[in-house]
Amino acid sequence: SLFLAEKLYQNIASRGISVDLDFLIKEKDRIKAKKALENIGYKRCPIVEPSAFEWADSYFKEKFPPIDLHWDITMGGRNNERIEGLWGGTQLLDRGGVVYYEFMPEELLLYLTTNLSNSTISRQLRYLCDILRLVSITKDSIDWERLLIKAKKWRLVGSFYAVFNLAFSLDLANFSSLIIKRISLPLRQKLFINMLVNKRHIFSPALSTRIIDRFFSNFIFEAIVSENIRDYLNLLKRLFYPSLNFSQFFLIKRIGRGVIKVSRFVFHDRFTRFKAPNKYCKDRDLE
Repeated sequence: SLFLAEKLYQNIASRGISVDLDFLIKEKDRIKAKKALENIGYKRCPIVEPSAFEWADSYFKEKFPPIDLHWDITMGGRNNERIEGLWGGTQLLDRGGVVYYEFMPEELLLYLTTNLSNSTISRQLRYLCDILRLVSITKDSIDWERLLIKAKKWRLVGSFYAVFNLAFSLDLANFSSLIIKRISLPLRQKLFINMLVNKRHIFSPALSTRIIDRFFSNFIFEAIVSENIRDYLNLLKRLFYPSLNFSQFFLIKRIGRGVIKVSRFVFHDRFTRFKAPNKYCKDRDLE
């Protein structure tokens, strides 16, 4: 938040900040970061995600802000090409002895669109303001064709479409509508995104909308970026069976399907005997 306030608005008082601190680190540095935080009194929160879907470590310290260390920008499954591409789109800066990496405009835009889609979207419209501000001050340096290629490779095109289409529907767009038209997505996925992320949803006072936004925003994001049947099955598995890996879930699914088939056969057979005993006996005689 402080970075965005200075980067986009040139004033750290011009944008609200969150109660936690988020850092993007390389996964190989998790142990180093853990030791550094433990040395200043922070403790790591237990992780409940399967290892294949871990994307952040959370640390807490009494009377201090929580700290989240991310090695990916989405919980939607590991994508090494995305992680390497994001780090490849950074520049190393040294300001007053503080050394850090900063995203280039295209990578920062993809990160912000992902973050908005992955958050409680109707209550975090400041992220949309950040995105539109970034577009306003960097649109001459952004190669939109290259950006869309990155979004496709990094499995972020769904979230990118959701945010830009939302800005257009709210009459806030400061970009050409041709950008939305050039986003390559299956029609069914666009319809699904429009159903989940739209102007009506944003301004709806309904309790159900707030509940969905508060507790299921992460799963809505994963539904937006899902590209095939396996992705949707994996999403259902994580929602209902978070402790199982995909192969275990698939095995349980096959066993359950087999049980249903056997049950149908058994009960259908008994129902046939009860409902039409004469026909059943005739059929048995013919056999």
